[in-house]
Amino acid sequence: MSQAIFDIDGSGVSFISNPYNQTAILTNNKFDPVKFESVGPAYFSSTNALYYITANLAMGATLVHVILFYRPQLMPFVRALNPWNKTATIVHDEHYIVMKRYTKVPRWWFLVLLAIAYGMAQATDYTGHSHFSWWQLTVILILSLVFTLVYCTTAAILGFVQFSTQLDGFYSMIASYMIPGDPIANMYSALYGSQPTVQGIMLLGDLKLGQYLKVNFLVQVLGCIVGALLNYVMMLSIISNQRTALLTIAGTRLWSGQNAQSFNSNAIAWGALGRQMFSPGKTYYMIPVALALGALMPIPHYILHRRFPWNQFLANFNTGVILQYSCFMSGEYSRYNYWKDSIQ
Repeated sequence: MSQAIFDIDGSGVSFISNPYNQTAILTNNKFDPVKFESVGPAYFSSTNALYYITANLAMGATLVHVILFYRPQLMPFVRALNPWNKTATIVHDEHYIVMKRYTKVPRWWFLVLLAIAYGMAQATDYTGHSHFSWWQLTVILILSLVFTLVYCTTAAILGFVQFSTQLDGFYSMIASYMIPGDPIANMYSALYGSQPTVQGIMLLGDLKLGQYLKVNFLVQVLGCIVGALLNYVMMLSIISNQRTALLTIAGTRLWSGQNAQSFNSNAIAWGALGRQMFSPGKTYYMIPVALALGALMPIPHYILHRRFPWNQFLANFNTGVILQYSCFMSGEYSRYNYWKDSIQ
């Protein structure tokens, strides 16, 4: 059970002692096919491969489930995007009705904030030497907008918000087709794709708590600015002082490199070795195919729900949530490795 990538020489427990030599296949931080021929292919642990398959199944299923089951809840939002829409949305919420006496935050405030955030994203993208062009970043952000809508709808209706782990792999996969052979650009794609969804869920949760939006809007903006500065300072301190622990998956009792190393493994697997690992006929071709298969899975469920609308189980069953947790074991290696080292 591991989130790392390995060479072909390991077996059983000794498998964990044969990590893949990532730097040996790169030239100037980009995939080198000549070096790859001498190093050989890379492999996931079986649990990690299954996790990526089920994560993509869950993404496809969640997208289609929201479209099929939650259309009535989504339509007011879709209509609100049309500035010429005259249809009034009736909300049966006493608190919301009372709060309507206060002036709403103008829509142009959010548009200005969006423009500033988009400009900052492009600025940090280019100043960070990400190799990620402006149009590629824009495509990722548009995809992120779609999935943010999907996952925020699911979070608002079900109260289920544990989606962050499955999003990185999807955007890494998209980047592997747009910018093949570049691990650094792949990491930027994963960050700019998944984090808007994670942050969007938290933002909407806060806005739901306080519908007095003029206060909430300013608090959120100030919180983002202060939080970004503090997080940056803390990141520099932690990386400087805990570098040894962060370079390993197991880490220590206080610090773990599991998330960082998983992020790194994604970048190498999708960014550098995407075509060698995930193309048709390759070892892990089922991982991208799983996205399409997952999109089909809510359809039989929806047909049954339409046939038996009175059945509460069919009404409340969510294929995406079930699939997400059907194989969630790949991180267990870090705990095993820590206890093994302690015993030794």
